[in-house]
Amino acid sequence: MNEENFDKEIKKALSEEIEKPKNYENIIKNTLNNQNNNTHYKKINIIKKVACFILVIVLATSVIFAKDILAYISYLLKTNSSKGEQTAIDNGYIEEVNMKYINSNGVNVRVSEILMDDYNLSILFNIEIPGTESVESVYNVNLSNLVITDEQNNVLVLALENSERYEEFYKENNIQERNRNIAYNKGAYYGEIITNYGRTIEYKYMTYSEEFPKSQKLNISFDKIVLSNKNSYDKTVIEGEWNIEVNLPEEMYNRETLIYNAKNSTEDILITSFKVSNTATKIELITKWGDPVYTEGDSEEERARKTEEFFNNAHSVQNICVKNEYIENSNGEKFYPVVNSSDGNGGYNQMLNGMLRYWQTFNLTKYDATDTLKLVLEKQGEIIEIELENKN
Repeated sequence: MNEENFDKEIKKALSEEIEKPKNYENIIKNTLNNQNNNTHYKKINIIKKVACFILVIVLATSVIFAKDILAYISYLLKTNSSKGEQTAIDNGYIEEVNMKYINSNGVNVRVSEILMDDYNLSILFNIEIPGTESVESVYNVNLSNLVITDEQNNVLVLALENSERYEEFYKENNIQERNRNIAYNKGAYYGEIITNYGRTIEYKYMTYSEEFPKSQKLNISFDKIVLSNKNSYDKTVIEGEWNIEVNLPEEMYNRETLIYNAKNSTEDILITSFKVSNTATKIELITKWGDPVYTEGDSEEERARKTEEFFNNAHSVQNICVKNEYIENSNGEKFYPVVNSSDGNGGYNQMLNGMLRYWQTFNLTKYDATDTLKLVLEKQGEIIEIELENKN
């Protein structure tokens, strides 16, 4: 898109009365994103040009539109991300990928933005489908047989469509341990369309882990793009071979996680892990939920009976479960558990010995962390405060 056409598109987007907010958003986003793809056109020039149009439209209408447009100049990976990921991006922890489109079967795909730390991997895919009039009716995208590995042959994501494909992958890569996958649950993920306008879809893919490796390069491959249409039950399946290589910046592969230890111990709670990354904080603790289910003096039959009774009885844990938890830094700022449930971020394991293993993910990041932190939680009606200090 040349500069003259860019001017016209922005003027058109700002001057037309568009009834549907979604259409308004897509026009602005895609006009800006298409211009960003032009390598000789710097982002600062885009911002200056849009700012001029914003000034005109503010004088004529209201400031609401200006805020909307300025938001679209920001990184699209921030859209619907956790508060922790947004904080990381605001602090520059994101990579804009400068790469050409990979074409297969007439469909172009590239990665434009990526973020990776110990716990989160977010990728923004640009998908161009020249053979269609419009992709605006597409509401869901699935990248089938998705495999993500790194330069050390770590398998970050392995999401294949059948057992035969898994066995073939294990054999080709000489993998003895089956279902070896660093991401949760064989690559459990969350995906959403950020924009879909004209023939282009911007698709955000997010997956999670207890600890992603410090990868320098990611190899991303898939062989099907499945598009779901919101106007019908029909799905469009586009087959091909898309193989994408993304080099990660030093900031990501040399990242450091902050480790905290408890300063004050409690008789009831033991902090076993407290780690702060660029996008989140993960904690684990052990506490008592009750007496052991059986004793050493019980016979095998008695142990089996008591264990079966324990599993059949949905008792206790709701009454003693840790709740109302948050982390407070030395500036008085409070950080709460991540809302998303798709990343395995929180849970508990009620053990037969009367102990409870509990883990949780919070929106506290390295950019918010202070030398000392305070974990506050409620257990059985009692408010417990645990002081922690950074050991790095």
